[in-house]
Amino acid sequence: MWRSPLIEKSWRTKIPAIDGRILDLSLGIYDGAPTYKGFAKCSLTRTHTLTSDSFNLSKLTINTHGTTHLDAPSHFLETGKTVDQLNLSKCIGPALMINLSHKGPKDPVEVADLEAYAKDITPNSRVLMYFGWDKTYPEARYFTDHPYLSLNAAKWFASKGVGLLGFDIPTPNLDDAVEIHQILLNAEIVLVEALAKLDQLPPHGFLFMAVPLRILGCDGSPVRALAVA
Repeated sequence: MWRSPLIEKSWRTKIPAIDGRILDLSLGIYDGAPTYKGFAKCSLTRTHTLTSDSFNLSKLTINTHGTTHLDAPSHFLETGKTVDQLNLSKCIGPALMINLSHKGPKDPVEVADLEAYAKDITPNSRVLMYFGWDKTYPEARYFTDHPYLSLNAAKWFASKGVGLLGFDIPTPNLDDAVEIHQILLNAEIVLVEALAKLDQLPPHGFLFMAVPLRILGCDGSPVRALAVA
């Protein structure tokens, strides 16, 4: 298709180049993928086939917080924003990673573990926390024995005005789930949980993106989390 030189120049300058490796930071979605006790497991079934219908079509059932997913404020807040109301600029942009791989099962992350990164954490920063816990998935202990974010550490992030927090654990804190989510979501921090392969990222200088499906009025959404590094 022909374009005038002027239109061609404008078109190209408005599309940013992707310069680097594209890394998939998501857990796979598959039939029977595990989740928390009491939550619906993932179901993926073929409903139409090439043989019977001349095309393939499948039915996917997954809870909105299954596998790699994003929490909207309405997940724990009565009047919180839903996924379709989020400011998506928080979900895409430069990010930094905090290496917490020295933390063992059920170890807390305290403010002292984070202070060395304080100078790099500015309002609306996107921060990923690397534990290496995705390597335990899909074992049962993935959901029960992971390291966790202390309440004081959550308040510290909220005070910094962070835009997004991502983890390679399934939730920031299992025992204090309500309080910690309320602290973070009240600060309008987007939470991306159950990330994977964060060990492939540099400490900083990479682009992160995890965008929810546009599910109207919903509390969360599975995401395809990617990084360009």
